[in-house]
Amino acid sequence: MASDAWLLQNLKKYREYIFRSHAKHILSEYLEDWIKKISPLSPIEPIKYTGIIIEDRPDELIKFSIYNTLLMSRLRVKIIIFTTQDSLIQMQEMFFNLKDWVKVIKLNYKNMNLKKINTNIYNKILKSNLFWEILPTENIIVFQTDSLFIEPIDYSMFKYDYIGA
Repeated sequence: MASDAWLLQNLKKYREYIFRSHAKHILSEYLEDWIKKISPLSPIEPIKYTGIIIEDRPDELIKFSIYNTLLMSRLRVKIIIFTTQDSLIQMQEMFFNLKDWVKVIKLNYKNMNLKKINTNIYNKILKSNLFWEILPTENIIVFQTDSLFIEPIDYSMFKYDYIGA
């Protein structure tokens, strides 16, 4: 009989596989075409909401996450990707056609040249006043590549100071 730890580990792997497969399918079947349609457009009105993601892996999952967030925000959120020097150029190239909605910034945490963003660094960044002071809006959505908006954002939630899972 299989151990609980083995079962849990395999269930975790299965869930990750399903999520990645879902993301890849939605990206290729729907979101890539939608992005091609909106990329020549500019925002109709000033954007007063910011989405932030701190990520050092320029892959299909971040592409899916950004595109999905843009769709579910109805293009009313400017997304800022904070990344490492090593990933900066790849991230910029990945989102070059969405300059009005996506900005890629090199993470400059305590003047360290970060190679990887781990949990410890991530938490320290989010606790830093300096980090929050550079953001262009007061209304901010923090998300990660393993998060998923499944319906359009309800902007009435911004009347609250904090909403979280």
